[in-house]
Amino acid sequence: MKEKNVLIIGEMNSENIGDKAIFEGLKHSLSTSNDKIKISELSFSSGQKKTDTPSIQPQKSNIGKIILKKVIKKNYKVYSLFNMLKTFSFYYKNRNLVKSEFRKSDLIIVGGGALLQDNAMTFPAALYVLSIMSKKFSKKISVVGCSSGNKFSWLSKKFINKFLLQTDQLYMRDPKSVEIIYREFNIYSQIIPDNALRYNIDHILSDTKKDLKNKKLLKIGINLMTFSNHGIGRNEKFKKEYEKIVLECIQIILNSERESEIHLFTTGEDSDLEIIKKIKLNHNDIKLFVPKDLSDLLVFINGLDTMLNTRLHASILGLLLKKPISSIIWDEKVKGFYELCGLSDRSFNIKKDFSANDIVRTIFDFESSDSKFEKIKEDLVIHHKKNIEVILSNLE
Repeated sequence: MKEKNVLIIGEMNSENIGDKAIFEGLKHSLSTSNDKIKISELSFSSGQKKTDTPSIQPQKSNIGKIILKKVIKKNYKVYSLFNMLKTFSFYYKNRNLVKSEFRKSDLIIVGGGALLQDNAMTFPAALYVLSIMSKKFSKKISVVGCSSGNKFSWLSKKFINKFLLQTDQLYMRDPKSVEIIYREFNIYSQIIPDNALRYNIDHILSDTKKDLKNKKLLKIGINLMTFSNHGIGRNEKFKKEYEKIVLECIQIILNSERESEIHLFTTGEDSDLEIIKKIKLNHNDIKLFVPKDLSDLLVFINGLDTMLNTRLHASILGLLLKKPISSIIWDEKVKGFYELCGLSDRSFNIKKDFSANDIVRTIFDFESSDSKFEKIKEDLVIHHKKNIEVILSNLE
């Protein structure tokens, strides 16, 4: 087979390191499955590349822009219109590049991540443009490792539906998304585990198996998330409950007989520093970690003994490194991942009743953890490999 061109369209330029892990994992999976392909990339939306490490110190800001943004965000319809026009503008400015990539590509992949959602019209608008390009160049799109939102406006649903009609391979990353896509759009899809699970960690020196039960000092990573820019963050009740639960978990861990060292960390988004600074006011002895890049984050996670996470890719990268993981569930995509892993008993929905003690019990649950999490990871990787081979068979 002669060399084929594969185009990946995704959020690889997001400041969230999880999105970078998705892209790098997908790229590694494709290249190791077929050495006769040439991979190019195209940014899904107008996210900017991360250039340096975010600081927890106050930064100078443009007050006028901040005020304008807050005013726009208060009216969801206005904010959605603003985002839609911004996305259309992004694609118009880059129209020659988009056309060139579509024209030369033998296989076009959109994914992964939570791209099939109504995030105030940013993603639906991008998907609509891609559907137009797909039709114009008579090239179907493969969706690989995406998840779906649960609610759609009339317009966002129309845009996403137009996009889905231009796909010939649709692989969602969790069972819940498969269910939503069928319910909302009457379209069948299959499952492929999150692409980040295929990230090449050969350069990370994975720790040998540890006897966590008898380890003198336990290193616990707690991944935090500021909800102000996400769905649940608009509900002040859930936001306060989340902060309360996190503080209670920390207090229980510190009061435990087990000697523990707590590390609060982000997956790269500056906004998550807001809650870290709030928690830090209550506990000066807690360590903080803000990763410079994906490799930096993986090295940090590799040094942990166990994890409590909020953002999805903190859990996924933890599993990649075979760490015992637990999570506070704030979104269906997180719930879907834990269900796919068979770890629902280690996830706690913020909208339902549970106690901090319930969470901490899973953090200190080390029964056969090494083999358990390693087996889950291996099964998901095998599943991913098989489906990638099917996707690439279209090139033959």
